[in-house]
Amino acid sequence: MKEFKHFINGEFIPSASGTTFENRSPVDNSLIGMVHEAGKQEVDAAVAAAKQALTGEWGKYTQAQRIALLNKVADRINERFDEFLVAECLDTGKPKKMASHIDIPRGAANFKAFSETLANHPTESFRLDTPDGTGAINIGQRTPKGVIAVISPWNLPLLLMTWKVGPALACGNTVVVKPSEETPATTTLLGEVMNECGVPAGVFNVVHGFGPDSAGAFLTAHKDVDAITFTGGMRRQKPGHCFCRLRFGKSGGRHHALGLCQLWPGVLGYGARLRRTPAIRCLSRPYERRSRQAQIRGARR
Repeated sequence: MKEFKHFINGEFIPSASGTTFENRSPVDNSLIGMVHEAGKQEVDAAVAAAKQALTGEWGKYTQAQRIALLNKVADRINERFDEFLVAECLDTGKPKKMASHIDIPRGAANFKAFSETLANHPTESFRLDTPDGTGAINIGQRTPKGVIAVISPWNLPLLLMTWKVGPALACGNTVVVKPSEETPATTTLLGEVMNECGVPAGVFNVVHGFGPDSAGAFLTAHKDVDAITFTGGMRRQKPGHCFCRLRFGKSGGRHHALGLCQLWPGVLGYGARLRRTPAIRCLSRPYERRSRQAQIRGARR
């Protein structure tokens, strides 16, 4: 029987509490394996590892080094294509023909696509008049946002997870990923790939669990998480509220990138600003620290 552990600071670890839950096939309800459920202790450890990695070896990488490493990750996913394919099909119940054409190739390609986009993304500059008439040129400096919490859905587990992780890492951030509790396999497998490719410990972390009173709630409310990217549905905690509203509304002004499935507009916090933006802006804005008001970008209407 398969066992899905957390991937924290480059190591696979079980839950300290010993709490697990079943991962069953959506096709025939057969048991795929047991998943360790993260508590506050595991989430704290994952966020601490991600925060420490920002000032370690990863923090000294140049843009060119990050791009080369992420290309290596993409290549390694393709080398282990069949393993990812089997894991994705077991979790989602998708036909192999579909997953082999879309899910796995796109999941790998996201690392290359966002890296290459970043490599050709211009730096902003503008001219400023000065009292002495000589003028000045202001150049924007982009720095990593920090620790990014990534919550991904069950329908495209690898593709939509790497669609978030790819640009975050390309910009020099670190991530803590909470995949859907229904599809933990490929995210866990990606931890092995990260180690094989030499990604520094703490850059990519995975915690398993649910939303309320579990990994998702602990992660989105964590004080050391600098930004949150979320795609998924809702789970009510009490009448009139849902997991997203309670947690994102208390996140201390951090940046958010939300893909809100099955949610009505009222679920967003007061003052939320929705804008549709080109892909390049979706890449650069959420994952970089900028001195401007936080906005919610790329959310579905």
